[in-house]
Amino acid sequence: MAIDRVESAFNGSQRQLNAVGTDLYTGSHEAPGKGGEYGLRVSVYDDGGNVTIADKTVGVTKWHAPRTNWKLLEPVNIKDYNRIKNNLEFLNERASKLYSAFQIQNMGADKTDTRAYYHADEWNLFEQNSDAINKNIFTQDYGPTVRFFDNGPFIDYRELNRLEGAILEMNILLDNLEAGLARLSFRLGDWKGVKV
Repeated sequence: MAIDRVESAFNGSQRQLNAVGTDLYTGSHEAPGKGGEYGLRVSVYDDGGNVTIADKTVGVTKWHAPRTNWKLLEPVNIKDYNRIKNNLEFLNERASKLYSAFQIQNMGADKTDTRAYYHADEWNLFEQNSDAINKNIFTQDYGPTVRFFDNGPFIDYRELNRLEGAILEMNILLDNLEAGLARLSFRLGDWKGVKV
């Protein structure tokens, strides 16, 4: 029997997958805002009315690749805002596991309304939390921190590139630290039989 269609269900949404060749299907789902384990169900329907179902657990992380190519006059949307916020939360959680635990200021929930306004204090929190993470891991110079004021200049492309570039660099630093920790070898004992 031939495959009639392939569907996937993830986090409450269902999609029909697209055929690529004769035995490969592809599609995508929007990642949930919170990291964790989520169920993915793939259902294959054949032309005889039979259904084959495969259930998998998918790990989702808060980390989304930062955008570091902002250009003059490009608008910030809620996906950009939520990406920056979630990446800062991810870095804090990750750094707290690799170093000693530390807190950053609460940045609130993800924005969900496309008509949402951005406030100076939200961007100031991003700046302060980025600095706090940087100071608690391995302090690097990512340029001067900018402070925003109500009814003042809005965050521009240079500052977005600096902020998201710093977030990316801090994650790379944590990647390198984690890789180094996994290979650190040492000997326990009283060194009997070792001559110096």
